[in-house]
Amino acid sequence: MVKDPTESDVDCGGTSGCGPCADNLICTQDADCVNTKCLNTKCAPLCQNQRKDSTESDVDCGGTSGCGSCADMSTCTGDADCLNTKCLNNKCAPLCQNQRKDPTESDIDCGGTTGSLCNNMVKDPTESDVDCGGTSGCGPCADNLMCTQDADCVNTKCLSSHCAPLLCQNGVQDTGETDVDCGGSTGCATCADMMVCIVGTDCASNNCVMSTCADSCFSGDDNVTLADGSLRAIRDLQVGDLVWTISDDTKTLVLSEVFVMPHNVRNRIVRFYTVETVTGHRFSLTSTHYVRVSHFEYLSASQLILNHSLYVIDKTAGNIREARIRSIIIEDKQGAFNPLTLHGTLLVNGIFASSYTRAFGWSHETFQNMATPFRLLYYVTKYLVAIPIALAIYTSIGSEQQKQQAEKKQKFDFEQSRELRQQTLYDEFLNNIYKLDKDGYLNDIKNPWAFANAYYRAAHRQWDTIRNADVIQFLKEKQLIGRNNCSNGCRTTKLDDIIRLNELSFDNVRLTSETGILNKLNLQCISFDQISISNGEFLSVNLNGVSFDGARLDNVKFDGSSLVCVSFNGANLTGAHFSNSDLSGAKITEDQIKQAYFYNVTMSNGKKSETTSSTTTKKPMTQITTMLKTKTSTASSLSSTTSLIIAPSTPLITAPSTSSSSLSSTTSSTSTSSSTTASTTITTTLTTSTTTTTSVACNSTFLNQTIYSLGLSPYAVAVADVNNDNQPDIVTANWVSGTVSVLLNAGNDNFSSQINYSAGSQSYSVAIADVNSDNKSDIIIANGGTHTVSVLLNTGNGSFFPQTTYAVDLGPQSVVVVDVDSDNKPDIVTANRGSNTISILFNIGNGTFPPKTTYTVGAEPVSVAVADMNSDNKLDIVTANMKSNTVSVLLNTGNGTFSPQTTYAVGAMSVAVAVADINNDNKPDIITANQASDTITVLLNKGNGSFSSQINYAVGRSPPSVAVADVNNDNQSDIITTNQNSNTVSILLNTGNGTFFPQTTYAVGAVPQSVIVADVNRDNKPDIIVTNFSGNTISILLHC
Repeated sequence: MVKDPTESDVDCGGTSGCGPCADNLICTQDADCVNTKCLNTKCAPLCQNQRKDSTESDVDCGGTSGCGSCADMSTCTGDADCLNTKCLNNKCAPLCQNQRKDPTESDIDCGGTTGSLCNNMVKDPTESDVDCGGTSGCGPCADNLMCTQDADCVNTKCLSSHCAPLLCQNGVQDTGETDVDCGGSTGCATCADMMVCIVGTDCASNNCVMSTCADSCFSGDDNVTLADGSLRAIRDLQVGDLVWTISDDTKTLVLSEVFVMPHNVRNRIVRFYTVETVTGHRFSLTSTHYVRVSHFEYLSASQLILNHSLYVIDKTAGNIREARIRSIIIEDKQGAFNPLTLHGTLLVNGIFASSYTRAFGWSHETFQNMATPFRLLYYVTKYLVAIPIALAIYTSIGSEQQKQQAEKKQKFDFEQSRELRQQTLYDEFLNNIYKLDKDGYLNDIKNPWAFANAYYRAAHRQWDTIRNADVIQFLKEKQLIGRNNCSNGCRTTKLDDIIRLNELSFDNVRLTSETGILNKLNLQCISFDQISISNGEFLSVNLNGVSFDGARLDNVKFDGSSLVCVSFNGANLTGAHFSNSDLSGAKITEDQIKQAYFYNVTMSNGKKSETTSSTTTKKPMTQITTMLKTKTSTASSLSSTTSLIIAPSTPLITAPSTSSSSLSSTTSSTSTSSSTTASTTITTTLTTSTTTTTSVACNSTFLNQTIYSLGLSPYAVAVADVNNDNQPDIVTANWVSGTVSVLLNAGNDNFSSQINYSAGSQSYSVAIADVNSDNKSDIIIANGGTHTVSVLLNTGNGSFFPQTTYAVDLGPQSVVVVDVDSDNKPDIVTANRGSNTISILFNIGNGTFPPKTTYTVGAEPVSVAVADMNSDNKLDIVTANMKSNTVSVLLNTGNGTFSPQTTYAVGAMSVAVAVADINNDNKPDIITANQASDTITVLLNKGNGSFSSQINYAVGRSPPSVAVADVNNDNQSDIITTNQNSNTVSILLNTGNGTFFPQTTYAVGAVPQSVIVADVNRDNKPDIIVTNFSGNTISILLHC
């Protein structure tokens, strides 16, 4: 019951020797079919196979076939074979020629109302075919004859200018069919998903839900993992079971409860997609069932391809990782089951999957939102009264199908139920912690603390600040945190906390003693390492021996608290406020002291503080900015990620790797971006002027993000002045909505609301350049779904004309615009993941482009950059190849032609490339972001366009983009990445010789995709701009 590689369909056809396939099954040749006729890759039934079979008197008619009567002049063996019931000389005789007196004739073959035109065996002007149809009055035409309208046909259906047969092919729902040409008792094909059905056998999925073909099930043979780590077959799951799943941010394991089983079909044969990853994980799910896919959020099983990566639990290390799909087969199994959990997800055989389906046209998130009232109802009532939740959900779904527009009005009122929800979640957590403690999962001997940690983290993300503060106190009282002894305020033991608070957000949490200074709240010896507690408060709290290492404590207030022996190693104390507190023996640096405010505080050296403020301790520094005077030209291209170049009236900008860039040179003829300077030639003698400006010395520190809304799933970002107001604007490519968002710079560190323009399907990458030489910045988009690039020309005021599209190779995922043939016109270069090529569109000169030129590169190129890699004054091409874990370098041989690729090994799953001189030898080096290894790779240029072996540096989880810029004003190129699974950006500061310090991270939005560095507020300091794929937003981190 599996479709093997040698079969054309399940257990039949092909070269398998399994025998021919039944009608309507898949085929590739006539021999695959029982009736030996393959039409349009389906085995054709008798009467529909466009040939004369042994039981027919002519093609698909007559004889003993039961196919229906034959049209006039068709071959026949008896009168019953003919539409006009007369066979003469083995031909069906027309009226007027059948040698009998028909009802409309006054005598044999003459007179009466029959007329002569309808029997002349000629297609007359008033007829749609010979002697039938049209306005002739000759009567309707038989099947497969010509027609112009339904009335011309015996079966009243004209399809593609031919009369359609009565059943299965006429594009209408006939009697006996459950939907158009499918289902029912007609013998037609089964119906596809979302078509009407009565029983499961009407559906290709063999599953009829609410009179609709739909499937949302797992195989009962697959397993889930229960709270205690044991496995249970899905068919044996019960409502109330606690099962493991992965958090929405794909960072941690969490527990979730099964609250309903809407599909529990044990005896029916159901068709499944069985998916296996390269890690050996394997599970089966029906065609429309959702599964979480890296980069795509949720896709249905039928949408999966071998290049997709799923989230799995590593069988050895037990950590969450991505695993590429190795195989997908279709097979039939008995039984189909669908447990709905409170999170809407679960781990099936170690693979992260949804509980929902796309069969009703809704996303995973829409289903999860719809189920919110029922989840809360389950919480409240599970111990009180049995409620038929499955029926309630399907009743709701039925209502939604009829009243889509009423959904908002009927949704649960979250504001009114907020307090109930918080208290219910809180009580449920305490109850489950009690269960884990009772069963011995919170002691030092058994030590499976991951269960308790996962459950806490899942609950933590749903609580408000009040409950989060309450739970910290509860965990301390239960000795699940802060377990060490603290003699005289300092730790004397080294016990691990059972519940880990690291990397969680406690922003705005307020922890205070109920009796004030009389009895301080006891939070001694807790590890708050790497947490964020911005704008939080500790009022009259005993924090002796606490560790805040690596924590974000900006604007935190410590008042009347004891902080003896507290550790602040690597913590951010910007704007923190200490008053009436004791810091004796605390580990705090002079730089941190300068960041914060102190009033009446015993400092770490035992001395009383003076009143100090971070606003008065920072000294101004002199920043020297060099201006390059250049000759303006009409040609332009994307700017380089090489370094920050400040041109007159031009912002600092570095391009993102997802759009890639060309290298701007300061010593030879080159092209720089319209988003920086429209210049192509630097004068022979460089004339420089020096401007001195004063700014606050804050090195590489960035302020908290500012967020702006965008189109659906923004994938890439570019920055340029698109409306000629000397302010850098932001442009994004939005993958799901297939649009371009333009955010115009309003000044004062703000941007206007988005303006959207249509682009192609799956907009992966964006570049900005003047492609038609009118001194206005145009937008270019790579469209992976339509295998095109879109060019949106600037109207002149920052708005854009509708797109013009040009074909490139399959699946373009990155685009750069730069003059590669030295004709002073910017050309378009794309990296095409689906065809393992790059495409070049050479600019004709007026912003139009001829057919593509292609070159082969490595496997699955997903990012492209352009720079002069071998110092010959010609721009070369570099791609990052995701599947082969390489970069390809194509050297320019002149006039825009390129030599075959040279490849260099980089990290695992290299998805982004940037080119920049990072070791100050005036030679551009290569930097890649590697998603599978959570690293960046540096390849240093040897000087002749060849490169040294890779050097790798750790960054955050799953980095999809990389940019290079000097972010700390030391004239050294630093590296910036986005980290999808950490929701952060990493900054790696250059040590000065092309090596890098360990990363510093900053929080951004949900699933950050692309990063660019640019001075968006014109203060001569580089800012960071990030697109957040899942948040549908952009984050801007202004340099302090």
